[in-house]
Amino acid sequence: MALGGKREGSVSQGDFGKGFVHVFDERSLDIVLGELDTITDFVQYLTDKEAFAGRPTGIVGADEDVLALYLGENRTFPGHCDLLIADDTCWAGFSQQAEYLAKKEADQPSCAWDRIIELLSQEFREGYLQPGVTLGDLEQVVRVMASERTPRPTSRWRSCTFTNPSGPRKMRPGPPRPSAGLVISPAPS
Repeated sequence: MALGGKREGSVSQGDFGKGFVHVFDERSLDIVLGELDTITDFVQYLTDKEAFAGRPTGIVGADEDVLALYLGENRTFPGHCDLLIADDTCWAGFSQQAEYLAKKEADQPSCAWDRIIELLSQEFREGYLQPGVTLGDLEQVVRVMASERTPRPTSRWRSCTFTNPSGPRKMRPGPPRPSAGLVISPAPS
């Protein structure tokens, strides 16, 4: 991955025989990471973009405009064409649509897990965690919690069940692995 400034990258984007090089300028990077804010979503976008760009002609346009077309197609690139041209109005138009704004609002509860991870780190830095908790202890907990990150729609469901304990829950058993537990209690006086 390469980063550019002033809407320009110092290298070209594409596969040059040793893996695909993605180039983002400061604006596109901010928008792409803001929209694809789980590692699962971001890596899937890069993988899908690489597969589409590997076609004979590829993709033309700024990454935020390409992202708008990708999100508008339900997180896929069109299968019926070899060239995707995203003009510089795609993101501006997409990000003002009522459906997009409603989705952003619906996604807000899904950020609860992210906020808990951030809060744990902040509480550690400020010395508010249980006495004796080391940076190594915190790192283990945060790694397990971060591994539980999923695509945003799944995170939305999990966070809603987490933040609404009286709501219905249905859990399916998965493969054995470390799991995260959270105990919240008032600090001793």
